[in-house]
Amino acid sequence: MRRNQFKFLVDVVLLVAAFLTFASGVFLFLDFHVGEGALRTSALGLTRLTWLNFHRLPALMVVAGIGLHVALNWGGFVTRLQRGFSRGRKSRAITELVLYATFGTVAVTGIAVWMFISGSAPIEGPSSLGRLSHIRHQLVDVHNIAGLVMLGLTAHHVGHRWRAIVRGFWSWAHCIPAWSNVEEREV
Repeated sequence: MRRNQFKFLVDVVLLVAAFLTFASGVFLFLDFHVGEGALRTSALGLTRLTWLNFHRLPALMVVAGIGLHVALNWGGFVTRLQRGFSRGRKSRAITELVLYATFGTVAVTGIAVWMFISGSAPIEGPSSLGRLSHIRHQLVDVHNIAGLVMLGLTAHHVGHRWRAIVRGFWSWAHCIPAWSNVEEREV
C-alpha cells in the first residue's frame, strides 16, 4: 500500500471513529447527564455502561488516529504551528491552532474523567448511578463544551480538505481490484 493510500485509510477510520465518538457523546450528554439522566440505567435498550463504552472505545481510536494523522502529515502540522506563531497572515493557521488546543482539552479531560478521577465505571462495569462529584462534573462539562467547539473546528478542517478526501476515495476504490489481482498473481 502506498503512503497516500495509507494516509487516506487512516483519515477514513479517523472520521468514522470521530463520528461514533461524537454521536455517542451527544447521546450520553442528553440521556444520562442532563436533568434526571444521572439516575437512568438504560436508554434505547442499551445500558448506561454500554453507551459509555460505545463512547470511550472509539475515542481511544480517535486519539491514536490523531497521533498517526499528525505523524503522517508532520510537515503540514509544523507549518501550521510556525504560521500560527509568526507575525504574518495567520487567520487559517490560528483556526488550526485552536483545533489542536481544543482536541488536547477534550482528550485530556476525557482521559482524566475516565482514568484518574474517582467515580468512573470500569469497562466491564458496574456503572454507578447518581449525581457526579463537583470536580468530576466540572471536568465533564469542560469536556462536553470543548467537544462541541471541536465539532465545528473539525468540520472546518475536513471541509477544506473534502475534495481531496473524495478524490482519495475514488482513487482507492478503483485500485482495490488491481491490488487483489496483483496479490493473487504473486502468491
